[in-house]
Amino acid sequence: MLTRGKQDSIVLGDQITITVLDIKGDKVRIGIEAPRNMTILRKEIYDEVTKENLDAANQNVNNLDDLNNLFGPPK
Repeated sequence: MLTRGKQDSIVLGDQITITVLDIKGDKVRIGIEAPRNMTILRKEIYDEVTKENLDAANQNVNNLDDLNNLFGPPK
């Protein structure tokens, strides 16, 4: 657990800096400095993407007809 105030930062490794930009009530605005090639997602979005990927990986595709039913015929 860390306590940070407005304009305070934390550093993760040597490439990521997270800064508290503003605090209003129970909302905190943060800024993130990280390499452009790094994906940064809100946790709820990350969880949804992970679930969708797992669901897709668990699809039981046994033949071309199954693929056509999932994605439509090839163009």
